[in-house]
Formats: sequence, structure tokens, C-alpha cells
Amino acid sequence: MKRSVLWVTIPIILGLIFVLPFSQVLAQTPKDSTKETPKASTKIVEKPKVSVNSKITKQTLDDLKSEEVPADVLKKLESIKNQEFPDKDFVNALNKTLGEKQVAKYKTLILEYTEKVYPWDKGLATIDVSKYPAEQQANYKVYVQKCSKCHTLARSVNAPSKSPKEWKDYIDKMKKKKRSGLDAKSSKTILNFINYDASIRSKGLTKKKPQ
Repeated sequence: MKRSVLWVTIPIILGLIFVLPFSQVLAQTPKDSTKETPKASTKIVEKPKVSVNSKITKQTLDDLKSEEVPADVLKKLESIKNQEFPDKDFVNALNKTLGEKQVAKYKTLILEYTEKVYPWDKGLATIDVSKYPAEQQANYKVYVQKCSKCHTLARSVNAPSKSPKEWKDYIDKMKKKKRSGLDAKSSKTILNFINYDASIRSKGLTKKKPQ
């Protein structure tokens, strides 16, 4: 009888000796001991804002005249010709110059023909194409002729690089401007040149020369 009791008791005692400390260690271990993987930031990085100014130019006045804007309005706009205003302040400048009633009447036309001034307009305005293939040198002439009608040529020369699709969308947008003179053929020629030039200049194989 005593032996049977011992055979039952001894395993229980041994079990308590080994199992109890191990269970205490498990109890002290955090449920999730793995390190949390840092979550990717969902913050949207905004592109730096570009400073843009607006100004009335001689071309602006000529275009407005062709749209039959009255002479008295043109005369008032003449007083602020070639003055650059921050884009956000331009309408206020028009209100002071023309009065709110005339601005309300001609605002759409005035803004359509007002010249925008970007930082890139201040840069160099030519590209050295002397080492380009003859086809691209011919394309460059079309580019110079067409891309200086609505804005400075320097703007497109110095503008931040774009993808071929972005340039195509931009040229399609410019094609809608009456003054641009762009058609399907010239637009294709210009896009061809811009994409070729971008591929060369991105490799640092050519330099822009001053005008």
C-alpha cells in the first residue's frame, strides 16, 4: 500500500518542482514579445509652391483690342502695363485700376491674355543644338517659333522636367490658345524635340547658351 502511494506521490512532486517555475516564467513573458513593425508614413508630401506673377503687356493690350474691349478700359490697363503683381493680388490690382464693374465684365478676357511670369522665365532662352541630328535641329526651329508666342521661350527651356505624357498634355493645352498657332503637325514636331532634348540634357551632354 505504501509503495503504491509513493509511486503516485513522487511523480506529482517532481511535476510541481519542474512545471511550477516554468509556468511562472511564462506568466512574466509579454503576450506579444515581437517588435512592432513601424507603420509607413501616410503623410502626403506636397510639392513646393512656385511663385507666379501676372502682368499686362503690350501683347495683352493688342489681344484685348482684337476682342473689341473698349478703348477706355485699354487706356486704364495701359497705366499698369509691365508691372508684375503676385498672382493672388492681381484681381485686386485690376479692381483698383478699372473698378469692380468693369472687372466683372471683362475679367475673363483680361485673365485669358494676361501674361504669367514664372521663375523659369528669368533663365537662359536658347538650347545648343549644334550636335543634335539634322532632324532635331529642324524641329528646334519650330519649337523656337511656336513656343515663344504665348510665353517666353526661357520658360519651356528651364521648366522642371516632365514625362512625355505630361508634355503632351501641356502642348494640347497650349494648342487651345488662339495665339499659339499650334496645329497637329507642329504639336507633334515640338513634342518630338522636347522629348529628345530632355533625354540628352538629362545626361549632361549639352549646355544652354545665353541668348
